[in-house]
Amino acid sequence: DRVVMMTSGPEAHVGDILHVPFARPRDRQGVLNHPEYYNLREHLIDFLEHHDTRKKAAARPVTPDSAPFNTGVVALA
Repeated sequence: DRVVMMTSGPEAHVGDILHVPFARPRDRQGVLNHPEYYNLREHLIDFLEHHDTRKKAAARPVTPDSAPFNTGVVALA
């Protein structure tokens, strides 16, 4: 009855815990109509977007030493 959100990467840890207020048994329509559904959904998506280390790594400039496949060729722009 909660969603445990983990950060990504080799040093992953519990980043947040989202308590799910939906009564059991749950049905899809009941969950979608719950007044808190979209707030909880937004919180979850926001966490995933801001704790994705792959996106952070992609934002860093690639240098010859950090390129995934170092071919020894450097392109200059």
